[in-house]
Amino acid sequence: MDIHLKYNIGDTMWFMFNNRTTSGKIEDWTIEGNNGKCPTILYKIRHNSGYNSFYPGLLYTSKEKLLKSL
Repeated sequence: MDIHLKYNIGDTMWFMFNNRTTSGKIEDWTIEGNNGKCPTILYKIRHNSGYNSFYPGLLYTSKEKLLKSL
């Protein structure tokens, strides 16, 4: 199986956290739900409030792109 990641470890990403725009670096990734369904990648991101995991659709490469999506 080939895995193609949308983002790489070390990339700085923007996302919403506690109703605020926040940025953080990707530290790791995991695969979720590979029980006969299409697996989903979760990105583990380190930011001011600690670590959280996010689906790729919730991450943006710039604050401007995040704000445009709202």
